This record gives sequence, structure tokens and C-alpha cells, in this order.
Amino acid sequence: PLETKIIIDDEPLPAWEDHAFEELKGLLNDEMVYSILSYSLYKNGYEGQGGGEIKGFSDFQWNAIKNILNKNKEAYVLSAPTSGGKTYAFLIPILVEIIKGKLNGEMRRALLIYPRKSLERDQLNKIINIIYMINAFFKDFLNKNIEITIGIDDGETLPKAKISSGEEYR
Repeated sequence: PLETKIIIDDEPLPAWEDHAFEELKGLLNDEMVYSILSYSLYKNGYEGQGGGEIKGFSDFQWNAIKNILNKNKEAYVLSAPTSGGKTYAFLIPILVEIIKGKLNGEMRRALLIYPRKSLERDQLNKIINIIYMINAFFKDFLNKNIEITIGIDDGETLPKAKISSGEEYR
């Protein structure tokens, strides 16, 4: 007979306060980039304005952010349960590099690949909100006419050649 043991293990969600958001300041060593991230990501915002949803980081998030920003790894694998905080662990280093590039007049790009459209769409909404806040900081605090943009290609997006001027483009 075919028999197997099934083991169901509860994995606790990471402790989001293992590392305070403010620890990013020392890691980044860049007051402007830290201010922009605080305004767009940190629960307390920047100088009482803005504000995101992050209070702090778990150990695995902090280690990933630190290693990616310090370029200690050529590749980095993140593994955590659903809602475990993987997005911020890779997104923060991406945002740091893109913000630095924008402030220096350089073009920097990132490519994010998701295995499922539903995950991609969920993440897209989160990232759009963050980018909106970053762009607001550029405009409102720095009086700079620079923007970070985001695009999506999920198989349902029409090729640029099939879009006429003035039409909505997804």
C-alpha cells in the first residue's frame, strides 16, 4: 500500500521589529535617500508627513537589504512564507539605486519577474503607491521635476505599435 506521512508545520510570521526602520539611515549613509524612503515607506513618515506601512524589518529582511546594498552577493535567494516580507527585502535596494540614479540624472532600471499574474498585479499596486510617494517627495520637498515610472508587460499589454496617440495605454 502507498502510505505517506503528512506533517503540517505552522511557521510564525517574522518579527517586524527586529530592526528599526531608522537603522536604514546608517546603512545607506545618504541622508537624502533615507528621507525619501522614510516619506514613502516608513509608518511615521518624514518630518510628520507622508508615511507608508513599514515599522521595522525582520532579521531575514534586514540581512537581505544589507547584503544586497553592500553588493556582498552576485545573486540573492529570498525564501519566506506568503506575507513574510520578501517584497520589501528586494524592493528597498532597488529603490535606493533608482533614487540615487534619478538624483544624479542617471537612467537606472529594474526588472521584476513574477510567477503569477495575480501576484504581479497585487505587487504592482503596492509599488505604484510607493512610487507615487517618492515622486511627490521629489516635487514637494526638492522642487525637482523628476519622476520614477513603472511599466508592466503581462501578455495582455498591447504592443506600442498598436496604440494610437491619445489612447489609454496600460
